[in-house]
Amino acid sequence: MTTWIDLTHAIDSQTPAYPGDPLISLEPAATVDHEGFSVHKIMLGTHAGTHVDAPAHLLEDGKPLGAFALEDFSGRATVIDCRKFLLQGEIPAEILSPVAEENLDWVLLCTGAAQHWKENAYFSGSALVPSGALLERMAQMKLKGFGLDAAGPDRFGEDVRHKRWFALTHALIVENLVNLEVLVGRRFQFFAVPLKTAAADGAPVRAFALL
Repeated sequence: MTTWIDLTHAIDSQTPAYPGDPLISLEPAATVDHEGFSVHKIMLGTHAGTHVDAPAHLLEDGKPLGAFALEDFSGRATVIDCRKFLLQGEIPAEILSPVAEENLDWVLLCTGAAQHWKENAYFSGSALVPSGALLERMAQMKLKGFGLDAAGPDRFGEDVRHKRWFALTHALIVENLVNLEVLVGRRFQFFAVPLKTAAADGAPVRAFALL
């Protein structure tokens, strides 16, 4: 039986934006009662909610989002449970040992941060981030990208890991995923399909898993 699992945070007016990014707004522009039809106005940044980062987000000569093929936003994936490393603060490369020889397109890291979505601590609290060694190992796997249920691969105010990944791979990062814990250890088809815009740096996605 086919199972679909939504990995996307819903966007509403309470959706938090990364500090310094445009605030998110979703409000009626027309209603059936008054205008005879319903239309909403959405205001958000390219890195709002569950979204994809392209190398052009941080590298001056980085690959823009529009240069990726449609198939780059999907592929065979697994979720690795990293929550036991929370006190350690960094995710070691050893987590890849069980999957390093597999033909994977995406590795998704379950850090447990999604439970703090819409809390102040989500962006500025204690973050569990990939170690430099982990980024190197994932780069060697020739992935289309990696994802995580956190605001990004860096601690608040940093961009070292972001830039390192893009420099190593010119591949993608999907951030602010949700429901990864139900997929730990599973193999599935992952989709994170962005809005087709002219923006080079990134875009909100509808992310989901197909089992």
